[in-house]
Order: sequence, then structure tokens, then C-alpha cells
Amino acid sequence: MPQRFFCGENAETHGIRLDVYLDEEDGEIFDIEPDQNDGSEEIASLPRRVRFYHAKIDTGNLAANSENQMLKFCHCCRKNCR
Repeated sequence: MPQRFFCGENAETHGIRLDVYLDEEDGEIFDIEPDQNDGSEEIASLPRRVRFYHAKIDTGNLAANSENQMLKFCHCCRKNCR
């Protein structure tokens, strides 16, 4: 299963690397991330990290001048691997 990269807009913005990225024919996207972060700060930041990942995935999958209804459903799955 391939990794997927979404770069930042320029050299000063943050991009993402998705460990497992599945783009299904029915229009759903699955992002599966094995996660080894088990500290309280990492766990507390998870909702914001997922929000950022969703934004990058949406930006990479919505063509210019497309309606928002064209956004694919995105499911992010995080699994603690420790």
C-alpha cells in the first residue's frame, strides 16, 4: 500500500506524509496511520493533527472551480503501535 505526500504550498509551510492512503472508486478516502506517540501532549494534539491532515487531503482532491459537494468522504484511522 503506497504512502502519499501532500506538500506545503511553499518551502515555509507544513506538508504531510500519509503512511497508508486508499482512494476507493466509490469516492471514499482512507488514511491509516500507525502511531507510536503515546505521550499526553501527542495524544492531546491528535484532533488538531487529524484536522490538518483532512484539510491537506481535501485540498489535494478538490479541483479548482469545483463545488464543495465534490469533496470525497475521508476516514482517518490512527492505531497506537506501542
